Amino acid sequence: MQINLLNNKFAGPMTLIGRLPAALNFIFVTLILGFAGSTQAQSEQLDIYTENYPPYNFLVNDQLTGFSTEIVREILYRIHLPNKEISVLPWARAYNYLKNRDNVMLFTTARTAQRQYLFKWVGPIASREVYLYKLKKSAKVVVDSFEDAKKYMTTAVRDSATANQLMAMGFREGKNLELIHNEDLSFAKFIYGRAQLINKVPMAMAMELKKYDMTMDQVIPLIPLDTGTFYYLAFSLGTDDEIIREWQAALDEMKQDGTYHKLQQKYLQ
Repeated sequence: MQINLLNNKFAGPMTLIGRLPAALNFIFVTLILGFAGSTQAQSEQLDIYTENYPPYNFLVNDQLTGFSTEIVREILYRIHLPNKEISVLPWARAYNYLKNRDNVMLFTTARTAQRQYLFKWVGPIASREVYLYKLKKSAKVVVDSFEDAKKYMTTAVRDSATANQLMAMGFREGKNLELIHNEDLSFAKFIYGRAQLINKVPMAMAMELKKYDMTMDQVIPLIPLDTGTFYYLAFSLGTDDEIIREWQAALDEMKQDGTYHKLQQKYLQ
């Protein structure tokens, strides 16, 4: 039986190329390779930033690792940029670059309503459930509502989704909200009593406590701050749309072939 490849819905691009005249073959292949090369060249121009925020992105012996980090590195491998550099910066500085420079990608970034139209997005990569915590030993700190919480000092990272949400709820910097430039210092303020409250994702809280030889039994979750948003990779608005499509396609492929699930099991379960 003879099959008409030009009318066969299962025929791939390379099959069709074989049926074209030689001159058209050359033009077609040149266009395909040129388009792919152009996208890769654009991705090479990306400046990629993250912060120290376990279990998503964190340093172990000066080596960057974590759930989101491995996702980003796997995407880079799949788009043929395995050696692309990732820089670790304080969140506030990296977020400023994301807002004000072209060709910047920042992870792990909460996709909130406030940020929706400020950036381009690839994801989701993880759900986000944030709770207000106090130290268990702080018996005098009594919080049943966010109005109660305003009586105490809460620490948060400047320009983080958490900080933005708290300020939208009426918390004021210097009065009941202390904004810090990075997660480590913010958490230290909480542990040493400079702030009575902090907002964290439970798994991030557990990993931060380990640094102080503490466990989740030594903190108390009080109120959920946010249980309806997700973490994404955020790209500056000036990033070419083809890069967004390429990264999203690679992430979707990871979810389909099981790679994403294996990383979830490794870091988030």
